[in-house]
Amino acid sequence: RAFFRGELRILMQFARHEARLRQPVSEKDRTPVGAHYQELASRGNASAIAALLPPPFPIALTSLWQKFERLDGMREVGQYGPLRFTPAHIKAACDLFGWQLTPQDVEALVALDVVMLYPDAGQD
Repeated sequence: RAFFRGELRILMQFARHEARLRQPVSEKDRTPVGAHYQELASRGNASAIAALLPPPFPIALTSLWQKFERLDGMREVGQYGPLRFTPAHIKAACDLFGWQLTPQDVEALVALDVVMLYPDAGQD
């Protein structure tokens, strides 16, 4: 369990980085930050190149991250943007894909969801 928590902390940092790259540059310029950095990096901007480099990825949690990515891709969108995962959303994905999630897995998916939606709301 301690190993999982440590690896999850690393995965949360990776997810936070990914989420920040998805954020719009500004209210006026809705271009994702990652696309903006890629453009700058293509012109040799060292800061942009560094900003695109992800933190380490915990290989031991690859399966969990793949499940998260699938859930994220099926995420519903409401009037004010993407909606958080609900227990029904997660259960439907488990039924659809035959996933066997532990309570620890569900808690991790929910934590990743929060980080992806609110990357600057706090640190893991």
